[in-house]
Amino acid sequence: LGLVALAMVTTPAALRAEYPPTAPAMPTPGPKGLAPATAPGGKARGDTKSLAPLLQQGQDAFAAGEFKVARDSFMDVISIDHNNQTALYGCALANLHQGDFAHAKDPMEKLMLLNPAPDRTMVINMAALQIAIKNPMRAVKFTKDYLTAHVALLDEQVANAMAIALNQADEPARKMETWKQAVAFYVIYNQKLEAAKPGWKRWGMEWLPAKDVDAKLALIEENKLKLESLGPTVDRLEADMNKARTEYDNVMAAAARAHATPEAVNFYRMRAERAAADYDQGNRAYDAANNKAPAQTFPKEVLLVAMDNTKAPPVGITAVAVAPEAPAMPANEHGIKAHRTRVHSSTNAEDPAIPAPENPPKIKVRKNGSTNNPGEDSKPVEPVTPPITPPVGPPPPVVAIAPTPPVMKAVHIASYAVAFPIATDMAITSASVLDGAKEIVLIGADGATLNVEVVRKDDTGLALVRVAGGHFRPIALADSFAGGAVSCCSYPTVNIFNPTAENIGGTAPAPSDNWKLRLNVNPRLSGAPLMVNGQIVGVELASRDCDPAAVPAVGLDKVRKFVGSDADRTAGPCGDPTGAVYQIMATREVMRAAQSH
Repeated sequence: LGLVALAMVTTPAALRAEYPPTAPAMPTPGPKGLAPATAPGGKARGDTKSLAPLLQQGQDAFAAGEFKVARDSFMDVISIDHNNQTALYGCALANLHQGDFAHAKDPMEKLMLLNPAPDRTMVINMAALQIAIKNPMRAVKFTKDYLTAHVALLDEQVANAMAIALNQADEPARKMETWKQAVAFYVIYNQKLEAAKPGWKRWGMEWLPAKDVDAKLALIEENKLKLESLGPTVDRLEADMNKARTEYDNVMAAAARAHATPEAVNFYRMRAERAAADYDQGNRAYDAANNKAPAQTFPKEVLLVAMDNTKAPPVGITAVAVAPEAPAMPANEHGIKAHRTRVHSSTNAEDPAIPAPENPPKIKVRKNGSTNNPGEDSKPVEPVTPPITPPVGPPPPVVAIAPTPPVMKAVHIASYAVAFPIATDMAITSASVLDGAKEIVLIGADGATLNVEVVRKDDTGLALVRVAGGHFRPIALADSFAGGAVSCCSYPTVNIFNPTAENIGGTAPAPSDNWKLRLNVNPRLSGAPLMVNGQIVGVELASRDCDPAAVPAVGLDKVRKFVGSDADRTAGPCGDPTGAVYQIMATREVMRAAQSH
């Protein structure tokens, strides 16, 4: 049975060559079915004018391989437009590229719910996700439904994704009628693929000349007959071993009651050992014969495809990556109680030779080939291999051609955090958004901006920035904090043009090295002050997807140590911190290959 399972892998391709200095326009919709507008029933939270630039920022970050930044931007879009399919898909793919399968699941499931007839990229990437979270039969369902709905066009990649899912199914799943029906469906589909390439057949991951595959199948059949002849003998030896073991156990029990002589014990022990040795020898002979059968190689994961790769490639494209074959079980020594299960090779559709998974599957991302970015209807640069044809004459000489260097363009990646003043010219923020920043701007409640520079950062995740001219109204640090009710002043509502801070209630235990607190909602941006009676008692360092009940934070003592003498000792409590904090935007410049047109 040629259960093959490979999906071409790509990393996302760029939507835009460079980041516009003004608010970018809404990106072109991506694959069929992806719409940037709010679907019926979608509830917006935030400024809808922020949708277009946030989508653009997410797409630029995705194209540059900045998947965390892309994920944050897409999550901001989703918080405004819950059913924005471009953002849902982008968020899912960004998490998948980071190996964060748990957080990729919800947006991907919602995307599929909004698309009763998903395109091939959604199906393949959904299969990759479901296998990664150890739910291969759900991947089987999506791939089988897609292939059934598109009978007019053969799609080897989707069929391969289905085969991977079948390979990863566990034993209980393989006993279900659903799995058996899917295997039968795949066998027929594989025959259609082979019919599209006369003279060639699929062997595991490879297309081989039909005569070579037929020869391998003949060896398997020959080996199967040999195994069938050896099987009864090994079964008899196993029964003899078990009987001898039982007799030995009985005589040992009798000897313990002085009802058996040492000579009898020695006799039955030797007979049990001889029976075990005979079984072991027969079992090794069986395994040796079984291992002589030609082995097909099956990958253990579905690889991601580009979002705009909506057209099936020609049947017969050479596989770009193959997972290593599971090693054969080595022969080992067996004691009297030894028992070894024999594995029969089979080419029968009712009992396909599909290896059980040994390790958790991983999603792989190919380093070369086309790239893609959520939301764009662009032409991917697909790795194309000509159809395989029988060789004629000697192979042509290899000619090395130097690749043309790609044209690189600068892309600006924007990250956001909260900053709050502790002196007239200094503010604390989150260090995570500042690495590599070319420009750092603070945006106040009135929309005014201030350029700042980094003073220092530390390993707690805090950073100190300075603004020239002393524009800030500093907030005082508290004298102490032993836990209790706190208020977090952050930006849970998305608005990149006129950000408005909000006070979020919560509770916190006494600060510790791994301090976490409970807030009523996720603060969305890290670096927000935690306050009691208008004074600073800590700084939260939340991520977009962290649990509001376990928000990481830096305690008062560490904040005080970090700011040192830079804190304004004359600062007093802040009555309304929403007018004193700032949204910080840090912009990095990265180079990526310009999109060709």
